[in-house]
Amino acid sequence: MARRLLKPAGAFLLCLGLLLLAGTHARAQDLKDPETIGTLNRIESYLTDLTTLKSRFIQANPDGSYMEGTIYLNRPGQMRVEYDEPVPILLVADGRFFIHVDKRLKNVSHIPLSSTPAYLILQEKIDFDKGVKVIDFSREAGLIRVGLTQKDNPDLGSIELTFTQEPLTLKQWTITDAQQARTTVTLLNPRRDVKLDEELFYFYNPWNGRQK
Repeated sequence: MARRLLKPAGAFLLCLGLLLLAGTHARAQDLKDPETIGTLNRIESYLTDLTTLKSRFIQANPDGSYMEGTIYLNRPGQMRVEYDEPVPILLVADGRFFIHVDKRLKNVSHIPLSSTPAYLILQEKIDFDKGVKVIDFSREAGLIRVGLTQKDNPDLGSIELTFTQEPLTLKQWTITDAQQARTTVTLLNPRRDVKLDEELFYFYNPWNGRQK
């Protein structure tokens, strides 16, 4: 079962959330502000240059519960989310599919990666003028938040990325799915440009052979 937030973690997430809410939001017409454009260009470059990342994380779920675990990114296209016990879920993006594994039920689901909000940060080149649309922007108290959605498929959901300003570092994201449920992942001591085993991004189905 997912546990409730412990007091220190809960206080951290609450404070971070309040900071985000206190920010000044940029409406669509404000996104042409030169300073905002410069910041968005920095974020584009940061995400495009991001290759590998490994981090512990805390995940806040729509029902108020939380889970912890370790996340691995290998851009473009690959991600692995391992939850701590007793959570039986494993998530793997292998470049083509977003694979949801329920080890308790021995159930495996494959979703085309391009049809998930995760694709917004896993695609090879992040370009806010092409396939990705900026729907929100705020900057306050050393934090930057950018809301993104797919231009051609906005109904698939959106993702809000939170960065520290100096140095520019990805710290958190919130995914809003097609049903408007919000899931927030906060990275704890992320390390980028680390060597990762390619096998992390393949799922071997122990119940039905390897999933290709």
